[in-house]
Amino acid sequence: MLNPPDPLRQRCIDLSAVIAAGDALFLTFERYGSGFDGRAPGQMRPLEDRFNAWYATALAALAAHERAAFEQIRAEAIAPTWEETWDVATGRSEHTWRDERGSKEDLFNRRIMRYFGRMLDYLKALRLYLFPPSPVSDDLRVLFAERFRNRTNSIIDDLFISNGCLIGWWVTPRTPTGAKSVNRALGWIDGLMLYTPDDLVMRLQAVYQAFQRYKQVPLDAPHDDIQVALAAVLQPAAGASLAAHHFHPTVEQTAERLWSIGDYDTALFKVCIALNSAVQTRSQRPDLDGVALMRTVFSAKTPILNIEARYGNQQGFMDLFAGVMDAIRNPRAHHQQAQLTREEALEWLAFLSALFRVLDASTP
Repeated sequence: MLNPPDPLRQRCIDLSAVIAAGDALFLTFERYGSGFDGRAPGQMRPLEDRFNAWYATALAALAAHERAAFEQIRAEAIAPTWEETWDVATGRSEHTWRDERGSKEDLFNRRIMRYFGRMLDYLKALRLYLFPPSPVSDDLRVLFAERFRNRTNSIIDDLFISNGCLIGWWVTPRTPTGAKSVNRALGWIDGLMLYTPDDLVMRLQAVYQAFQRYKQVPLDAPHDDIQVALAAVLQPAAGASLAAHHFHPTVEQTAERLWSIGDYDTALFKVCIALNSAVQTRSQRPDLDGVALMRTVFSAKTPILNIEARYGNQQGFMDLFAGVMDAIRNPRAHHQQAQLTREEALEWLAFLSALFRVLDASTP
C-alpha cells in the first residue's frame, strides 16, 4: 500500500490537478475564441460556468495569503473589466469597445485569454516554488525526458504504466520545454516525485530499460549516459562492489560494471555467456552451445567432464547447467528481462558462482 503524501506533496498534487483542469479549459476557450465578441452567447455561458467552477476550485487549493494575489488578477480595473468582458461574451450586454481603427476590440485575447493565462502562470509558479526537492537533478530530468522526443503519448504512457505507474500520477510538468513528447515524459517524472518519491529510482530505471527493449537495443550494447547517471545519482547503493560477496572471479569480472549501474538482468545474461564459454573451453567443444553443450559435456552416461562426487550426482548437475542456459540466458537473449531487484539478482549470481566452482573442480 502506498504511503499517503506528506502535506507539502499533497499541496503540489492538489495544485497539479487544478493546473491540469485549467490547461484543458484554456484550450477549450481557444477553440471558441471567435464567440467572445457576443456572437455566440449560447456557447459562452456554459464556458463561463465551467470557468467559475474551476476558479472556485483554484481558490480552495490556495492558502489564505496566496488567494489575494490570485484574485487580484481577475479584479484589475482595466476597461473593459473581466466581468464586463464576460457580459459581452455571453450576450448580456452589447460590445461597444473599439480599437484605434474603429473596429470591435478583440476582447477574447485582450481580457479573457490574457488574464486566464496569468492565473495559470501564477498557479504554476506557486507549485514550482513549493515543489519538494528531488534526487533527480534538473539536467538529468531533462536528459531522461529528451530520450522520448518524437514518441507518441500512448507509447510513453505505456512504458510507464507497464512498469507499475498509475495514469493518475501524470501531472503537468513544472518546467515544460515546448515539445509535447518531452513534456509527457517530464510530467511522469514530476508525478512520480509527488506520488511515489521513495520508488522514483526503481521506476525510472525500469522504464528506461523497457524503453531500450522497445527500441531493440541489444543487451550487450555499450551502456549510455542515462543508465550510468541513473545508477550513480538515483541508486548509489547499487554501486556496491561485488567483491564483498567473494563470488567466483569470473562472475565478479563479468558482472561488476553492469552491477555498478544497476543493470542486473544484463549482468546475469553476461555471466551466463561467460559460463557457456568456460564450459566450451574446458570441454574443448566450441562447436556446441547452450543446452546442447551442457547435456553433452555433463552427460550422465558419456560425460566429457565429470562432476566431483562431493558436489552431487552427474545427472543433477547436467540438468542444472542446461537449466541455466534455458531459463536464464536464452530469455534475456530475446529481450525478455525479469526486472530483478538487487537482492534477487544477488541470489542468482551466487548460484552461478557455485556452478563456476563446480566446473573448476570437474575432471575429464
